[in-house]
Amino acid sequence: MCQQIIAGQSGSNVTLIAAIAYLAGLFYYEIYTKSVTKEVFKNFMTSLDCVLGPETAVILMDNAPCHAGIEQEFEDRVIKKLPPLTSPKSY
Repeated sequence: MCQQIIAGQSGSNVTLIAAIAYLAGLFYYEIYTKSVTKEVFKNFMTSLDCVLGPETAVILMDNAPCHAGIEQEFEDRVIKKLPPLTSPKSY
């Protein structure tokens, strides 16, 4: 007999922000139990910048509100944003 387990709503939300490389896989992440604001995301990007060092990288992100204006904060990085409403179904 199989028993289905369904998560309840009693726990707090958890957000994972991750950097994934094609060859290396998941190589940097941070976990938050609070809302991800522009300031939180900027701190993540600052940490990621230290991890990457001088290495060339293209940073791809969606259009989440916390990503707005991040290009101006990290002008030395190549940052590309996905078009709005991009999903596998739209291909």
